[in-house]
Amino acid sequence: MTVASTYFFTVLGTPVAQGSMKRTRHGGMTHSNLKLKWWRQDVGWAANAAGAVLDEASNHTPVRLEADFFFERPKSVPASRTFPTVPPDCDKLLRAIGDALSGVLWVDDAQLVEVTGRKFYGSPARCEIRVRFAATEGVRECPRTSLATPSLPLPASPQEPAIR
Repeated sequence: MTVASTYFFTVLGTPVAQGSMKRTRHGGMTHSNLKLKWWRQDVGWAANAAGAVLDEASNHTPVRLEADFFFERPKSVPASRTFPTVPPDCDKLLRAIGDALSGVLWVDDAQLVEVTGRKFYGSPARCEIRVRFAATEGVRECPRTSLATPSLPLPASPQEPAIR
């Protein structure tokens, strides 16, 4: 089976963050945001409509995820505020996307090696998602720095500060 190396798709609707879990009365756990289930479902459907195929054999393939989240600008927001610097947090929005696409585009969201998220004002409210399966040919391991050669100068004595 051939799998495309890049997918791009748009999910219409207000993006929903994956918040914290809360305990129910009977000892179970549920998400604090009730809209999350439907948002995840919409993300999965949009990925499938874009031709997304889960290849179980590639459960060690590194994946890059880019997501642009667009929110409607409320009338109360001044024009001087260019970006939505209010909740929901970008990292929680990305977590919802990562979990929604687990089992759709990748086996486990642990395969995500690079994640980029941005928030904008825009109409209609939506999320534009780009998924790229990372190329591993020609990639070197990251060089490790030795603990014996620190990047900052060491103080000459314990009383002298390292940076002036």
